[in-house]
Amino acid sequence: MSRASLLPRWLFALGALGCGPGEVLILSPEDGEALCGDPMFLELDVTGFKLVAPTGDETRREGRGHLDVLLNGQEAAMIWAEQANIGVEAGVWRLRVELSYDDHSPTGAYDELNITVDPTLCP
Repeated sequence: MSRASLLPRWLFALGALGCGPGEVLILSPEDGEALCGDPMFLELDVTGFKLVAPTGDETRREGRGHLDVLLNGQEAAMIWAEQANIGVEAGVWRLRVELSYDDHSPTGAYDELNITVDPTLCP
């Protein structure tokens, strides 16, 4: 059973209707995955929220903003696309991706999982 199927269907419906803050789901890497190394390819599914690049105008606009990528609680990147390469050093990490509004305030929507980065796995 995928993690997406564990979320209530009404939650996705609210995001699709624009009634909620949107949703984010980490598609890759997978929970518990051991990765080769830096950079880490990150693939996400964002629904009910428009990802936009920062413009310098930090006015909060409902339903739009960016993604904050955190490793062990520390910000690693700010992205505005559903795919990105993120620099990650060797180690065990709690990867968390949060939806944030234009003004950098959190929407409350996030997904998180555990990964291990081990350069000895590289071909």
